[in-house]
Order: sequence, then structure tokens, then C-alpha cells
Amino acid sequence: MNATDLDEYTNGEVEYSLGKTLMRKVYDIFELDKLTGEIRVKGVVDYEQNDVYELDVEASDKGSPPLTGECRVIINIKDVNDNPPEIEVTSLSNIVSEDSKPGTVISLLSVTDKDSGMNGKTISHITNDVPFELKPSYKENTYSVVTKEALDRELMSDYEIIIQTTDYGEPPLTAVKTFAIQISDVNDNSPRFGQNPLEFYLVENNIAGKSIFSCSKTTDYTSKYLQDTNYDGTLCHSIQYRSGDKRYMLVGPRMSIGSTIVPGSHANTLVLPDRRVTSGESIFSISLKAFLHKGITKQIETIII
Repeated sequence: MNATDLDEYTNGEVEYSLGKTLMRKVYDIFELDKLTGEIRVKGVVDYEQNDVYELDVEASDKGSPPLTGECRVIINIKDVNDNPPEIEVTSLSNIVSEDSKPGTVISLLSVTDKDSGMNGKTISHITNDVPFELKPSYKENTYSVVTKEALDRELMSDYEIIIQTTDYGEPPLTAVKTFAIQISDVNDNSPRFGQNPLEFYLVENNIAGKSIFSCSKTTDYTSKYLQDTNYDGTLCHSIQYRSGDKRYMLVGPRMSIGSTIVPGSHANTLVLPDRRVTSGESIFSISLKAFLHKGITKQIETIII
């Protein structure tokens, strides 16, 4: 600031001061040198809090009585890109059914940026590879997270969605939001057998009512001939199979029904001589059925003996 007084000596000496009617906040942000009239910043200037300030400056001489002059100073604050975007999740369904159709909305979110102009403009997207996408809403800076393809819980039971928002300021500032989605199961898979059909030999004249085979939908079967001879000189045929971390064996003569190579197991075994079907012998087929809830038959395995 510069004020002139045409008087001479002390009558022409000028001192400066801020007006007494200004808001307290102005005195916290600005200061005025009473001799030079220089206005300096002494506090924090924040465009987002106030973009313009009006200062009343008084110039007073040292005459008797002193005379004063006033000037209003208008200070406009220029915005800089000092605020990163903010992402707010306004609605979230963090459990999604695996039979959800593409386009199903699972979340709503809004993006804000306190800066103005291009500094406050943003662009948002999902950064990781997930079966979801970000759809802009009719309202500016509002988005929907929707499914973009079919889900399969058996392939992937949960996802982490990473959303990134960047403004157009210089330099650009970025915000990241992460949330987890759980995929809930639906009954869309039928039971299945590991091998179909399954063939082995069954000696004739068995006692009625005895169990000859057991299986489960998770059993893996392998079959081989044992080269050791039994007490009667015949070879023994075995069917080895695995269920979880246990291994069982169906073996030939001289071993009783119900025995197993895993102690404590309830798997059934079967006496099976090593011989081929000759003329006059019969071939039987046994159907093993897998049932779902309410007794619905979904798949049949045939064992040829």
C-alpha cells in the first residue's frame, strides 16, 4: 500500500493500519506493516474455506489532529490442486449370490473433490481383474458397481474390488477404495462319480445280503492285479481307491468282507478271484445312484461284474 500526504514534516508522515471492523479471521491470516504499508500472509490461506477477502486499510498522518484516509483491498485466492478425491461407499451388498445376472448392482458410491475447476474433476475405474465394472449414474460423480459376467463360487468364492479415482489437477491426485465381496453358493452342481462304468469280478454263490461294494462321489479308483498267490494257488485281484486322505482296498479270497487296509474304516471289501468270464458264466450290472435333496436322482454309475 502507498498513501501520500502533501503536508510537510510530521503532518506528512503516514502510518498504516487495518480497519477495526474486519472479521477476526482476517487478522489471523494477514498482517500490515504500519510503516511501509506492505500486506503479508501470516496464517493459512485455504481456497476451499474462503476464496476472497476484503481488507479495509487506514492511512493516518501524525498531524494534530491526525487526518486519515481509507482504502478497501480485495484479495482473490487462486485455487491449487491440494485436495485428493474422496470415495464414499453409500451402499454395499458384500454377499452376492453366484446366480446373479450380469448388471446386478452390488454397491453405490460417490466421489467428491474439494478443489474447483479442473482440479475438482475426477475419473474413476476398477483397477484389478474382477467380474465387476463401474457404471456412472445420471448424477455427476455417482457410480454403481455391477456384475459384468456370470459368477461361479466353485471357481472363486470371494473377490477384492479396488476402485481408483484420479483428478485432473496438476499434478493429479489419486484416491483408492477397497472392499471385499463374498460369493454365496447355490445348488448348481450335481454329484458325480470319479469313474463310470466300474468293472470287476464277482464269484458266484455269494451269501445273500452281503455288501459287495461301496463308493462315494469323491472316491478316486485305481485297479491292479496282485501277483502274490492265495492259499489255494489262485491270483488275487484288488481294487484300490482313495477317499479324502484314506486309502481302501477291495481284495480277493482269504480276506473277509468288511476288512480294509485302513484301521477303523467302515469301507466294504469284496472277495474277488482272479479269473476271466468263461462260457456259461453270467455278467451282471449294478447301478449306483446319487441322490440330492428330496430324493432327486442326478447321476447313475454302472458296475459290471
